[in-house]
Amino acid sequence: MSRRSILHPDLPTGHDMSKQFQRRLILASMVGAILYVPLALYLDTLPPWREPDPGVIRPPFKHYGGNAWQYLTLIPGSVSDSNDAQNRSRLELTEDNHPLGPAHSLHVDIAEKGSGRYSYWLSSLIFSTSDNSNPNTNGRVYRVFDSGAKDPFTSLRTAHRPSLLSRLFPSRFNH
Repeated sequence: MSRRSILHPDLPTGHDMSKQFQRRLILASMVGAILYVPLALYLDTLPPWREPDPGVIRPPFKHYGGNAWQYLTLIPGSVSDSNDAQNRSRLELTEDNHPLGPAHSLHVDIAEKGSGRYSYWLSSLIFSTSDNSNPNTNGRVYRVFDSGAKDPFTSLRTAHRPSLLSRLFPSRFNH
């Protein structure tokens, strides 16, 4: 009998403690597996996560002068106006889903007149709000869309794979 067991007979010895730890570890692993499987099956039935709208442009917008604001951006796949092609951009700008315009406006007109005029010029969007308010503080959502833009991420997108439960029970879990 060890000295420890003589002094404290109610304490387990090192060998007993190791077996107790192993039993607890096995029990914890089994409980974890039991909880993990239903949670994983449930999460697999949820619709795929969607990225936020990539067309939304967010503040801060730089004050360009007068009623004009500037958003420095390269819109993937979109072509901007330039000195060589002053009306080639097909970019459309909306404010709370209402179209703004006219597009291809002169920057001086955007600054002086405002009222939704805009221009996508050399990777810079110069625009005004519909009521000439500050787009950094007016609480409206601004979106850009280019119907002629080629999506540079097409090859990376994959179709949604059906979940395990929808494959096992197609009538109950199809989205």
